[in-house]
Amino acid sequence: MAQKYELVVGLEVHARIKTKSKLWCSCDAYWFWKNPNENTCEVCMWFPWALPVLNEDAVNLALKTWKALNCDIPNFSKFDRKSYFYPDLPTWFQTTQFDEPVCKKGFLEVYVENREWKKEKKKFWIDRIHIENDAWKLSHTSNWTEVDLNRAWCPLMEIVTEPDFRSIADVKAFLQEMQKVLRAAWSSDADMEKGQLRADVNISLRPFWQKEFWIRAELKNMNSFSEIEKALKYEYKRQAILLDSWKEVVQETRWWDAVKWESTGQRWKWWAADYRYFPEPDLPTILLSDEKIASVKKCDLPTEKYEKYQSEFWIKEIDAFILSSDVELSQFFEETAKISWDSKKSASWILSEFIKFLKEDLIKISESKVKPEHIWNLIKFINNWEISWKIGKEVFEEVYKTWKNPEDIIEEKWLKQNSNEDELREICQKILDDNSDLVEKYHWWRDNLFWSFVGQTMKATQWKANPGIVNKILKELLSK
Repeated sequence: MAQKYELVVGLEVHARIKTKSKLWCSCDAYWFWKNPNENTCEVCMWFPWALPVLNEDAVNLALKTWKALNCDIPNFSKFDRKSYFYPDLPTWFQTTQFDEPVCKKGFLEVYVENREWKKEKKKFWIDRIHIENDAWKLSHTSNWTEVDLNRAWCPLMEIVTEPDFRSIADVKAFLQEMQKVLRAAWSSDADMEKGQLRADVNISLRPFWQKEFWIRAELKNMNSFSEIEKALKYEYKRQAILLDSWKEVVQETRWWDAVKWESTGQRWKWWAADYRYFPEPDLPTILLSDEKIASVKKCDLPTEKYEKYQSEFWIKEIDAFILSSDVELSQFFEETAKISWDSKKSASWILSEFIKFLKEDLIKISESKVKPEHIWNLIKFINNWEISWKIGKEVFEEVYKTWKNPEDIIEEKWLKQNSNEDELREICQKILDDNSDLVEKYHWWRDNLFWSFVGQTMKATQWKANPGIVNKILKELLSK
C-alpha cells in the first residue's frame, strides 16, 4: 500500500566526549562503577563559590569529530545559559552553545540499503555541533525519586542535522554510521547501553507534493537502534491517523515506552525564545587559531575504508562492511594485510576464526594477546604447504589460548606436513586399491571423484600430508 504522507525526520545526536574528567571540573567522567553521588565536587553541585573551568581535552577531542564530519570550524565560539527547569537540572539552566557554536555546516555520507536490497550512497547535512554538559541522573521508584550527581557536567557533543531523512532506513543507517565515525575519531566510545550515544528524533509528516514542513513531535533520549525503528513506525502511524481525521499534530516532547511500544506526550515543545539564552558569565570564549584547526588530522572514515577494502584489497562486499565497521578491527586487519601481503587470507582468518573466539570470550581485540604477526606466520606456513588449512585452525586456537608463536606450536606438536613422496605414494596406492570400484568410475569421466581420493588420503594422514604432493601422486597413479 502506497504511503499517503512523506516522512520528514531531523536528529539531535548527543555523544559523550571521551575525556578522563568532566567538562567543568576534575571529577572522573567515567562514573559507572561508583556509588551514587560519590563522584562529585563543589562544581558538580554548583555551589555559589565554585566556578567552572573548561576542560581543554573536550575541545581537542571534539575537533577530530568536526574534521571527520567536514564541518566549518570558526575561530570564535562561546557558551550560553539555556534556561529551563527540570528535576534532573535543578540549576534551572544548562550550559550549552546557542548562536556561536564550535562548528557549523557539515555532512556525512552514508550507505543506505534501498528497497532492492542494494546499498545506495547518500549525503546527509549537519546544521551545527555544540558542546554542553550532561544533566544529573534520576532513578524513579514507586515511592520516591533518587538523585545521583555522578553524571552531572560530563561533556557532550550535540550534533544537530538538517531534516534530511525521508525513511526509517535513512535514520538507522545515519546513526549507525555516526557511531562508527565517533569511534574512528577516538572522540567517544558511543556505547548506547551506557548512555554515551543518545538521539532526540524530530518527526513530522507532509503530503509528497508539499515543500513546507508541518508541525513536528520530538522523541527524547532514544538509545537503541531497534527502538528508534519501532518508534518511527509508531509515530508515523499516529500522526497519519491525526492528519486523516483533520486533527492537528501538537508540537510536543514525547516519551517512548519500550514495553508497550507506544509514545506518550510529556510536555509542550518549547521554542528557542522560551529558553531565554544569554552568554555564560563564568566561562571565557573559545578562540581557535588557524594553525590549531589545521593541525587536527582527519581520520579515515568507515565509508572510505569500506570502499577501499573492495577496490584496493579485493575484499568481498559483506566482509569489507564488517571490517570497516569497527575501528579496532579495521586497524588489526590493515596491519595484518600489510605484513602478510595477502589481504584475502588475512580477512578470512580474522573474520572466521579470530572473531569467533573474541565473541565466545566477550572481549575486545585490544584485550586479546593475538597479534597480526601470529596470523601472518600462520598464513606463511599454509602458503608454503608446511601445514594444511585444517591444521592451521588447530594451531590458531592454541595461539589464542597460549599466546605462543605458531612455529613453536607446530614444532612442539609435530604438526608439519608430510612431504615424503615415497611414504605418501604408498598411502595413495592403498586408498586406490581399497576403492577399486570408484577408480573404475573415475576412468569413465567421473573427474569429481578425484577430490574424494584426495580427502581420504588427507584423512588417513590426519591432515598432515602435503596436499600439493598428494594431488601430484594421485594424478600419476590414476593416469596408469
